[in-house]
Amino acid sequence: MTTLSTWCFDRLDGAMRAEQELAALSQLGRLSVEDACLVFWPRTAQAPQMRAAGNVVQGRPLGSSFWGLLHGLTFAAPLLGCADSGPRCLAEVGVDTELIERLRANLRRGSSALLMVTGRPVPPELVARLGGGRSAGPALQRQLSPRHEENLHRVFGS
Repeated sequence: MTTLSTWCFDRLDGAMRAEQELAALSQLGRLSVEDACLVFWPRTAQAPQMRAAGNVVQGRPLGSSFWGLLHGLTFAAPLLGCADSGPRCLAEVGVDTELIERLRANLRRGSSALLMVTGRPVPPELVARLGGGRSAGPALQRQLSPRHEENLHRVFGS
């Protein structure tokens, strides 16, 4: 079952370290990643920045439109006075209020996050390995229903 997972890190390099670990797990065949992105918030930046995860995607990538929309609804919508629209907009693809609120609460200047979509839930030992003891709270995983998965790939699939 398709799973959306997020890890927030209290350090700027936390997501990059997790990305390296993810690449190693992917190469060993321990985890199949459909798509992933990293979010960074440098101390001197006004807002977080995002980039695609490199060398880890093996499945059907969603492309930048999904990650960009999630990023915009999480961080820009509150600045525009429409913070409540984010969860409603993405509910049909399995993104709920808790995920958006957790990203808003844990991503601050000097922090980072790893977000990924996998074909199945991430096993607990790999969750801990990706968090590497540097996470700013537990990983959040959401198993998507078949309807959510279909909507996700229909709207955002490349």
